[in-house]
Amino acid sequence: MRSPARWAAAALLALTCSWAWAQTPAPNEATTVETDSTADGAEVEEADIEEIEEIEEIEDVSESSVVAAAEEPGWTQIIGRLHPAAVHIPIGWVWLLALMEVLIFLTRRDALAEIGEYLAPATLIGCLPAIATGLIRASQLPQHPESMASVALHRNVALLMTSVILAAVLLRLGRRRNFGGRVRLLYLALLVAASFLAGLGGHLGGRMT
Repeated sequence: MRSPARWAAAALLALTCSWAWAQTPAPNEATTVETDSTADGAEVEEADIEEIEEIEEIEDVSESSVVAAAEEPGWTQIIGRLHPAAVHIPIGWVWLLALMEVLIFLTRRDALAEIGEYLAPATLIGCLPAIATGLIRASQLPQHPESMASVALHRNVALLMTSVILAAVLLRLGRRRNFGGRVRLLYLALLVAASFLAGLGGHLGGRMT
């Protein structure tokens, strides 16, 4: 039989080994915890990525909706796109009026002077569709500083041309009985100025297209 001392030493060694084994963490549990943490982190990242993709899709849809709405042809856009064609009416008529009045003045064919009494108001009326379609078209263009500056200059030249034609028409109809001398020279000067402004306005408008 073994002595009591040997039994005590064996029991002490067994207790020591049991305590050491109990203090050592199980590798499977640690790996499981790390795996769970990694999985949770991956799920969070995937959720964040999905949210970002959803936000980007919403932004793309909203942007495409805005573009589609902007490109959708409405009555105002159709009217605004008629401006390039409408401007040819006042430009052609004011040049015709100025050329005719200058030729009548140089050739002294006063019998043809009555034509200006009808052609001058028609030229003024022809400016109205060009101005209306131009203002509508200007509101449809991109609101960039550079483009808006060009649009403003083109608009101001067109309005100045119309004002000069209006002054010429009022002078022509108001001084119908005494249409001669300085009055006629002033009338011709107004028509020449309006023709120059019509050409300048057409040039500025052509640069924007």
